[in-house]
Amino acid sequence: MAPFKAIDANADGYISAEEAKAVEGLAARFEQADRNKDGRLDQKEYEGLTASTMERAPAPSEGR
Repeated sequence: MAPFKAIDANADGYISAEEAKAVEGLAARFEQADRNKDGRLDQKEYEGLTASTMERAPAPSEGR
């Protein structure tokens, strides 16, 4: 997934629901990631989402 600062288009330190639409798959998981329900993601919430996404990602094929 894209770096936090790349998504935070207005550089206010948060990712808004509107900014999240620019990243494939982020808008669909925005509400889940917004742990404190303030309508925006801070860097910690975003990192939690990307970490949980990485944990669930299938292992790359070993190219057999």
